[in-house]
Amino acid sequence: MRRACDQHVHGAGRQRPFIVTADADIDAAVAGAMVAKFRNGGQACTAANRFYVHEDVAEEFSAKFGERIAALRVGDAAQGAEIGPVISEKAADGIRTLVEAAAADGAQVRAQAELPPSVSPTFVAPQLLTGVAADAAILGRRSSVLSLLWSRGATRMRSSLRPTAPPSDWRPTSTRAT
Repeated sequence: MRRACDQHVHGAGRQRPFIVTADADIDAAVAGAMVAKFRNGGQACTAANRFYVHEDVAEEFSAKFGERIAALRVGDAAQGAEIGPVISEKAADGIRTLVEAAAADGAQVRAQAELPPSVSPTFVAPQLLTGVAADAAILGRRSSVLSLLWSRGATRMRSSLRPTAPPSDWRPTSTRAT
């Protein structure tokens, strides 16, 4: 696990992983994850794309996080939507290709926001993917699609991360990411 994490945590540029420890306040972690991923419509260069969640809390976290993702409104911001289009149809197609590739390697769509029927092809529904392979191309991409990994070694992995991109780390004593 450490070798796979080292490869992806360090090989994905300066993107920050989001880590949820076994003793984290799950509601606070979900609230933080929503901000970490979906600020600026999910298109901030600092948006978290990789979520490492301890197996003891993975089901609870992914259920609650999935509910929040499914509730996101996609469409025109002037009409109250929280998630708008990506920059181009090419970018949207690239995101869809990454999701399809992850699914072909065994990832499952755990939750997905609804796309209104009349939106352009530049819109991509935010999704929660589980069971993402450690070498999946989607883990190193910035997109409005969300990837989630959980592992036994998330807590141990946190201490082995190099300081090039410090992770957001949710623990019971935290009220915000560190």
